[in-house]
Amino acid sequence: MRLFVTCCALVATLLGLAGCSARPTIETVIANVLATPALKSAKVVRGKDDHYNPEVALPGGISDGRLDAMLQLSEAEHVALLANIERDLAAVEPVWHKLPLPADFVPRDRAFLLEGSEGFSFPRGLKRGYYFFRDYQTRVGGLDKGKPWHARHSFNYAIAIYDEAERTLYFLMLDT
Repeated sequence: MRLFVTCCALVATLLGLAGCSARPTIETVIANVLATPALKSAKVVRGKDDHYNPEVALPGGISDGRLDAMLQLSEAEHVALLANIERDLAAVEPVWHKLPLPADFVPRDRAFLLEGSEGFSFPRGLKRGYYFFRDYQTRVGGLDKGKPWHARHSFNYAIAIYDEAERTLYFLMLDT
């Protein structure tokens, strides 16, 4: 009987731990990456996340993959994001910048780096709004040492484009 109770307690503990590693929502991941908690309630118009592997039992998961999404922001979310962007633009090394994207941001032969799954891609030609870029692979060695982010053999970055007029946020995170 004691063995049975011990086994039941162990199973209950393991099931409880498995619940702790629940996959974060797309909105939560984006809100955390962009450091804007208000985005956790944004409406996901389109989204796909194969970046977080639910088969891995560690919180958040560990895997390669991509997360791409399009979020429609409410007025309150729009105001919160713009406040965050304005704070960041005043920083020494901002991660947000005013649109348009620089012409040399991504060479034509690497345009796939701005495309997500199933036909998702960033809008072209936006003039009013902002873009966010964070390279998570800043300490690159070996063959890729000294190469720009888009010329490496492996990628680990997040990019967002915010269409201010439409209050639409496009987001792509790639980890290879």
